[in-house]
Amino acid sequence: LTIGRHGKVTPDQARKLAQQALAAVARGEDPQADRMKARTTAKLSDLWERYAKDHLPRLKAQTRYDYEGQWANILGPAFGGTVITELSRSDVDRWHKQLRSTPYRANRVLALLSRLMTLAEVWEYRPTGSNPCRHVERFSEKSRDRYLSQSELKKLGEALRLSVSENEVAAGAANAIRLLLLTGARLTEILSLKWPWIDYD
Repeated sequence: LTIGRHGKVTPDQARKLAQQALAAVARGEDPQADRMKARTTAKLSDLWERYAKDHLPRLKAQTRYDYEGQWANILGPAFGGTVITELSRSDVDRWHKQLRSTPYRANRVLALLSRLMTLAEVWEYRPTGSNPCRHVERFSEKSRDRYLSQSELKKLGEALRLSVSENEVAAGAANAIRLLLLTGARLTEILSLKWPWIDYD
C-alpha cells in the first residue's frame, strides 16, 4: 500500500497514515482494495475535479479560462460520466470526428483530454501507456486572416470610448489598440513605440 510520495509527505505524516492503514486492517478492512475499487469506478468528472484543484491554479488566467470552457462545453457533456478505465480510443476518435467542422477547437480539446489521460496514468487510474488519445489523428489546420468590417470597426471604436470613459480600460491601452488597427504594426512594435520615432511630417 503506497501511502505517499517522498518529498510530498513528511515522515511524521507518513507514520500517521501508516497507523491509520494498520488500524483499518485491524478492523478487518482492506485499504488497498478500497483504493483500487475507487480507482476502477472513478469517472472523468472526478479526474477533472482533481486536475482543476491541483493543476489549473498554476496556469495563466487565459489558459485556465480556455480549459474550463472546454471542459464545461465539450468534454464534460461528452465524457464526464464515463468511467476513466472504460474510455477507449474508438470512443475518442468517434467524438473527435464529430467536431470536424471546428478543426482548430477540436484539436485543442483533444490535447486537453490527452493531458487528463496522461495524468490518469500518473495517478494510477489507468495502466501506463494506455492513453486513448494516442494515435487519434488530428485535423489539419490552416491559418487565415480575418478583417473587421466597417460596422465591426465602428462597434469596436464605440466600445473603446465607453470603456475608457468608465475607467474599465486605460486610455493608453485603447490608443494602442487604435494604433494597431490604423498601422497594421505588430503588437510588440506598438507596445515598445517611442516618441522620437514619430515623423510628424
